[in-house]
Amino acid sequence: MFFPDYSSTTSENYLKDRGLRPTRIRVMVVDILKRQPSALKPQQIQEALPQDIDRVTFYRTILNFERHGVVHRVAGDDGHVRYALCRHEHASSGSLPRSEDHHPHFLCQRCDRTFCLEEVPIQDPILPVGFRAETVSFFLRGTCADCNPEKNKDLG
Repeated sequence: MFFPDYSSTTSENYLKDRGLRPTRIRVMVVDILKRQPSALKPQQIQEALPQDIDRVTFYRTILNFERHGVVHRVAGDDGHVRYALCRHEHASSGSLPRSEDHHPHFLCQRCDRTFCLEEVPIQDPILPVGFRAETVSFFLRGTCADCNPEKNKDLG
């Protein structure tokens, strides 16, 4: 699985590149998301923050990050929203909006982690005349590589 290496990019520079001032909470949230190979529920991010960060400030930060392309929302049909750090910028083209979220997501039904599969391309469908897609979602469910017992057999 491909996870971009952010070791050479500081969280401060990552935020500045997206036109945001690198405040304490912004840097902390980006640092948390950079360390994760999977998208996180808001509660998981909050639990990793110092207790002096209030809930309103946290949610305001997440909403601001969505608007500026720092994170993208992964809404699963399990009723939980998760957030992942946006890793690439895409130019708009074709019949579907191009965004950081134009890739499939994978929900592991064993460990409940959600992964962005950025290396897996999604073909833009050709829509009928007069149709215009506002969003696209492609969600896979199954067992991730860490939880797959078949993977471990192949390694031995």
